Amino acid sequence: MEEHLLHFGLLASPLVPGCVVLPRFVLLPLAPRSPQKRCVKVEAFGGVSMAELAQDPTLEPPLLRVSDDALCVIAFALIDPLSPTSAVAFFRSCRRMRAVLSWPLSELHAQHREVATLCAKVDSSCSALRATDALRWRSCGLELSDCVVLGRLFRASLLPNLVELRLSSNRIGDEGVAVLAQGLCHPGALPQLARLMLGNIELGDAGVAALAAALRKGALAALECLYLTHNEIGDAGLRELAGALSAGALPQLKTLALINNKIGDDGVSCLVAPMVDGALCSLGSLYLNDNRIGAVGLASLACGIRDGALPSLKLVNTLRNPASLAGRKRVEEALAHARAGGGDGGLGGAARRGLAFGGLACVGALLDELKAVWKVVRGDAR
Repeated sequence: MEEHLLHFGLLASPLVPGCVVLPRFVLLPLAPRSPQKRCVKVEAFGGVSMAELAQDPTLEPPLLRVSDDALCVIAFALIDPLSPTSAVAFFRSCRRMRAVLSWPLSELHAQHREVATLCAKVDSSCSALRATDALRWRSCGLELSDCVVLGRLFRASLLPNLVELRLSSNRIGDEGVAVLAQGLCHPGALPQLARLMLGNIELGDAGVAALAAALRKGALAALECLYLTHNEIGDAGLRELAGALSAGALPQLKTLALINNKIGDDGVSCLVAPMVDGALCSLGSLYLNDNRIGAVGLASLACGIRDGALPSLKLVNTLRNPASLAGRKRVEEALAHARAGGGDGGLGGAARRGLAFGGLACVGALLDELKAVWKVVRGDAR
């Protein structure tokens, strides 16, 4: 009898096509639909020739001696909407299986249809989706329902090779990001993802908070580039993200882009905390341009950079914020000081935080701003 061997752990993984190895359960022959071999399948499932099967210790205990509930648990663990063929063969392998596993079978068909619909929307296929290392789905008309399907694939660890995920310019919103974040919380979800682009997706503070909660649980540990540009993120959202970074999330982050949001002084001050604690030691580029950052925010940012807790930082973009040229120059000087090897003189973390959030630096920056405004009013500035 030609056999098929499928190793079923959390997911079905074809190894040698025709039996099924279930950990702690049974080696189960899946006979093809032919009159000659159908009796073998009936015997294997019905127990007619269990004495012969018992000669091999790997065949005990027989799978069909487990309860209906246990079969359903196994069946749901085998659901793979990207490649449903093996699971369908298992679900239909005998009369009892067909009767007990009708619910998992219908669920598998429904999930496969949803994945196929998503693939059609992005001009791809289920096989290509599993094998790809980059999903560049910019402006593909993705919505909340598509995020549900994608989040389910994350949760089932069906995209282990993915390195880049680009979902920019889709109407995903906070709800869609929250659904994706739930999938990312599952161990093994996107273990190699290095670049995540979520620009112009109508993302607000609630969505960032959901993403930050997933990051706190260890999601996306390999991420190097995070783009959250052209959204509606405010101080509350950045506070949640900064808290996750301070807790050790994204240890390999090299680029953080928050361009064109609604971030103000409070948000930037919160972002300084992971800087001075050394949680962003890999950060090389920080984009904060086109926000609502004033003199106090840039003063806090400059102090955080000057502390020397960002050894890899090469670029900080703060253009087109309400703060004047003097505030931006303060940040540039702090960055130049850090590049030159300047540090905090051996200050500890608490002392550095006191420096970063202390009032003297902020007041000094504010005075510079007032002087610049006064020169404009007097007509001295050109």
